[in-house]
Formats: sequence, C-alpha cells, structure tokens
Amino acid sequence: MTPEQALSRLPVPGAGGRYLVAFSGGVDSTVLLHAVAVVAGDVPVAAVHVHHGLQAVADDWDAHCRRVCAALGVPLTVERVRVDDTGEAAARTARYAALRARTGPGDLLLTAHHADDQAETFLLQALRGAGVAGLAAMPAMQPFGAGRHLRPFLGLRRPDLEAYARGRGLDWVEDPSNRDPDVTRSALRARVMPALETVRPGAVAGIGRAAAAAADAAALGREVADADLAACAGPLAASLSLSRVAALSAPRRRNLLRRWPRHHGLPSPPPNQLAAIETELLPARPDAGPRVAWTDAEIRRYRDWLFLMPCLAPVPGSFEAAWPARSGLALPAGCGWLADAPADRGGLAGERGPYTVRLRRGGERLRLPGRAHDTDLKTWLQAAGVPPWVRARLPLIMAGERIAGVADWLVCEGFAAAPGAAGYRPRWIAPPPGAALARVVGGGQFG
Repeated sequence: MTPEQALSRLPVPGAGGRYLVAFSGGVDSTVLLHAVAVVAGDVPVAAVHVHHGLQAVADDWDAHCRRVCAALGVPLTVERVRVDDTGEAAARTARYAALRARTGPGDLLLTAHHADDQAETFLLQALRGAGVAGLAAMPAMQPFGAGRHLRPFLGLRRPDLEAYARGRGLDWVEDPSNRDPDVTRSALRARVMPALETVRPGAVAGIGRAAAAAADAAALGREVADADLAACAGPLAASLSLSRVAALSAPRRRNLLRRWPRHHGLPSPPPNQLAAIETELLPARPDAGPRVAWTDAEIRRYRDWLFLMPCLAPVPGSFEAAWPARSGLALPAGCGWLADAPADRGGLAGERGPYTVRLRRGGERLRLPGRAHDTDLKTWLQAAGVPPWVRARLPLIMAGERIAGVADWLVCEGFAAAPGAAGYRPRWIAPPPGAALARVVGGGQFG
C-alpha cells in the first residue's frame, strides 16, 4: 500500500471542515502533507506546525515548514507553545493541546503515525505494565476537539514513507532527539525493533495485530463496564451499590472500577489504589468511613454505597460568619455557598435573629419541628442518611448557641416565620458530593 492508497480511504470532513495536517517538518509528516495535497481534490487542506522551542534549531524548522507549505499552496498556522519540562510526555501534552485548539467543527486532524510508531507505542505501554487499553496503542480514528483525529498511515512502515519522500525529491528536517539513546522511544527504535525483526521477520506487523486485538478487548471491556455501571448504580450520580459491585467477579469488578472514574471525567485509579479499593475499602466495616484517593479523585464509602468525587478539601477548622449576607455567604473550601432569599411566607423568622452560620463542633442538639424536646444532631444526621464527610461540612444556622436551621434542609422548632410573616429561605449551593443522599434516604424529615 502506498501513501496515496492509504489516504484514498479518508472520510470526507464534516460541513465546513478541512484536512488539517499536523506538520512537524520531519519525513513522516512531510510525506503526509504532500500526499494529502495530491489526493484531496476539492477538500480544503491546511497545516499546523507546533513550535516547542525545545531545540536550538526550532526556528529553522519553523522557516522550513513555511517554505514547504508555500510551495504546496497549503495555508500554515504556527502554534508556539511553552513546555516547562523537557520530557517527551510534556511536549506531547502541549502539542496536542495546541492541535486540539486548532481543530474546528468538521475538521479531520491528520497525523503521520505509522506501523513502526504503533509497535514502539505498544512496547512502551507493555514496559509500563499497561492493561489492554494501553496496549491498544494509537487508534486509527477518535474524537478530537470539535472534530476527529485520524492516523491514516498505521498500515504503512517507516521505509515506505522514506521511499516515497526520496522518490519525489522531498526535503525534510531531522529531529536529533530521534537518535538520543536516553529517550526510551529512540532506544527502542534504534536497538530493539531491528533486533526483533531479525529474530522474527514481520515483528512490527505482528505487534500491530496485537495492538488491534487489545483495542477490541478494550472496547469490549468498556461495553461490559458500562452495563455494570447501570446495573450497580447507586441512589445518586457517581455512586454505586457496594453489594452489587462486590458480587462481580474480580476481573469484572476491576474493569468497572477503572471505567467508573473515566465515565465521570476523572482519572482511573492507578494499580496501588485499585488494590486498596478492593482490599481496604470494599471489606471495611459500614461505619469505618474508608477513603481511597489518587490524583484529582477519591472514592468514599458510606453504608452500602460507594461515592466517587474530586478530592475534597480538608475539613475546615473553626468557622463562623454573620447570615444573611448581602451577596450570600461563601463557606470554607469544599463546603459550598449559603445563599439567602427573602420569603413572603415561611423560612426563618427575621425577628428571631441575628443569625450566624458555623460548622459542626460536636455535641450539638436541635429541636425538630413539632417536638417538645431536643434531639442530638449527630443521631438525627445518621438517621437522615447524611454521609460523614457531608456532616463535617454542614452549615448550621445559629441564633446564639441554638440551632435555628440546618442548611436548606430544616427550620427548627420556634424559628419558623409566622404565617404571613416575612422570613429568610436559605439555599445551600454546591454542597459536598453525597449531600443529596439525605433527601433520598431521609427526605421525609426535611418537610
């Protein structure tokens, strides 16, 4: 298969879209840009060059890319990015962020990754101990920004592209990092891949087939995990039933626990935290309040439910502020916001103030509506199904040392506005995840 034949399979961009070529100036992207310009027909073609500034010759590459695009009549955008780390991963992250920003609705972003790149990526992922999602390496097509990202050369070898470039007299630049033995991918390219082809001719193609099989397995795993997410769904968004999760087989349970965070835009737990979920969080006592955290995410358990959430800020220390506040009251980090709205009827009686808001200190008591005696706040919160991390961040509306109201859940006995009298209605905005469980479990107690 030639580059032109590979590109003949390209889908047509969406309405108003283009073929947008990621153009580094190296041989692979030079072949891609040239071949796309030949076969595109009436489809608009444009190029993007990402200027990392990591090499002394980066400005020369910029000038080279401008000359090539001018000769082909292809408009070029140069994106300058700042990379604070010289590592390959940081440069790749910055590069894709710049490309994503330039990929508009209907655009097809084309990159020149080929079969040798795919084999190297598979081996890198295997060396890191990746699962099937990592071993699937690079997909041929995926959503990207407002458009899609395609890798049309995954069925071609590096020598195929070099032969095309030489046969057409194309000029390209050489990145010295491609020959740096301290870069893992470069070492694989220079030493490992040739050795594998010597030991087993066709090794690159075989690794490509293994990556494709891993992609199928990963897709199947996602389908199974999504079905299990629906079957194990808890009472709130981003919650699961512990008993139903625990009833799954171990591989299926781990598959679900990896997929669950990604389904909500959070990173999957790394292996150590995944093991901790299974060995520490799932079998813990119902009242233990276990938690497993990793970068930007955590899972907490309450009774038979698992709750996934971004990492909560630590429980704040002492806090007390006047309420109502003109623009609402910002509570400590992780506790949300307590707004207020004057009410024609109901709510907290204005004449029973002044009010303040504070968080729990321990030992508080309150009088529920219609009751003649006080109730322990802790006991009431447990009966209402309020998770421990929510209890610690719960705004209490105080009149002196008496609890007049609990967030927007409850107005205590003696503090409700008289019929027809004006009052204040609190509204708890952005409470900690899991706060709504109280309304699901103990909603009748909130009136």
